[in-house]
Amino acid sequence: MRTHKHDDAAAIEWGLKAIALAEQLGARESYIQALNLVGVARWHRGDSGGRAQLERCLVLGREAGIHSAVGLAYVNLVSIGGELHQFDVAEKYVDAGIRWCDEHDLDHYGQATMAGVGRLLWRRLTRSPTTRTPPLTRESSP
Repeated sequence: MRTHKHDDAAAIEWGLKAIALAEQLGARESYIQALNLVGVARWHRGDSGGRAQLERCLVLGREAGIHSAVGLAYVNLVSIGGELHQFDVAEKYVDAGIRWCDEHDLDHYGQATMAGVGRLLWRRLTRSPTTRTPPLTRESSP
């Protein structure tokens, strides 16, 4: 929850506690989910080690057969990469993320990945020096 409010310091603090507890209990899925949480918060703060943690979640989730953990990692790699204007990174995971979610019936994560693509395209268009377009506005109705 802290990552959605961009309270990255608290997300990292609580995520590290969750990682330690999951390791103690041998709770593989909880470990991967907590690693994902910490990865998002770290990368959001500009620490590229967070991206590496998300990429690690892809590997761990596949190895453990935890499809939802892989789907969530793809969503975050696309979304946070776009948010940070690291378009090449975000785009690297779009096709694989959508394909993974489709193959594993993860409709929610697939839709979230596609929404991330929309945000990614919008950010790319509005950031490009040759296509600086004003934000969309609604026309007033009479």
